[in-house]
Amino acid sequence: MAVFDAVFLAEFRNNWRVLLVAFVCLLVAFSAPAFALPFLFSSVIDEYGWTREQATLLASAKYLTGSVVAIIIGRFIDLIGVRNVLIGVSIIGGLALVSFLWVSNLTHYYLAGVMLGIASPGTIVAIKVLISRTFHASQVTAMGLAMLGTSVGAVIVPLAITYLIAEHGWRTATALM
Repeated sequence: MAVFDAVFLAEFRNNWRVLLVAFVCLLVAFSAPAFALPFLFSSVIDEYGWTREQATLLASAKYLTGSVVAIIIGRFIDLIGVRNVLIGVSIIGGLALVSFLWVSNLTHYYLAGVMLGIASPGTIVAIKVLISRTFHASQVTAMGLAMLGTSVGAVIVPLAITYLIAEHGWRTATALM
């Protein structure tokens, strides 16, 4: 057991930066789009007069896209590398959130949902591959610590988005996320 403990500690000491990046990516790139959307629907309905179904179809666009992306993202990781994919899906997610500043119709609104559908599962798959390729003796513990980013995000994002919507409106709040 003492040998494993030494290997375990050495692995964390050598790879803590990767773990920190994974945690932050899940906190920001995954949690912001995942946990902020339900807080936007009322504002969108009020601004555009859309029905609740039209407003919430954004989530369906996101999840439908995500189911397809989750299947094919591994191939992209094999072709261009896990870090490049992680950077790419994080940028796509950020652009999707910023694009809400200019939403003027349902098509643009749903396209933002499609972009979020690329970012969320893409982030999850890339993080899992990154952790599994970096950690060996402590892979499951490292994965648990990285995934903690989603739990922390589930606490922080609703608080942040409700505050930001109250202070700046739904468009700016979403872009700031």
